[in-house]
Amino acid sequence: SYPAGIQSKAEQQVLSRLSRGGSDAAAELESLLSSLPNDGDIRRGQRVFQSAKAACSTCHAIGYLGGDLGPELSSIGKIRSSRDLLEAIVFPSASFVQSYEPVILTKTDGSALAGIVKDEGRDEILLAAGPGVNIPIDRKDVASIDPSPISLMPPGMHSILSKQELADLLSFLLSRKGK
Repeated sequence: SYPAGIQSKAEQQVLSRLSRGGSDAAAELESLLSSLPNDGDIRRGQRVFQSAKAACSTCHAIGYLGGDLGPELSSIGKIRSSRDLLEAIVFPSASFVQSYEPVILTKTDGSALAGIVKDEGRDEILLAAGPGVNIPIDRKDVASIDPSPISLMPPGMHSILSKQELADLLSFLLSRKGK
């Protein structure tokens, strides 16, 4: 719904952040999107979402089921398009949902940890470093916290899932409209 000039500028900025290199990644994404079967099935997509192969539910919840490392997806179909979802699946480092931005936390001893800041207290920071891996860190031990350009979500699901499984997964996610 934004004017063409704003859409174009936003697309350019997103393309520049794609980890695979700008227009090449965009072309790969468009090619993949156009090659997916049109008969994605919601129920099969739910099985893909919950499968060990895709492992989506390890980090993402829908309703009360799933992990909390990544964004909750109960209403994702209301706010994202097929292209948006496919980009998030294939190139998860292209953009980040607010409050799920990855960071590199460097400690005063020189060690570094990658994760998502889940909670910041006066004396402690809680860093989610993986599914079910929450690391409390004393604030006095933190030298710096810097944005990371790399998502905790692994890239390249299109290499793991078949095109039919991707189409099914997209159908399932698009059907999540919330209440």
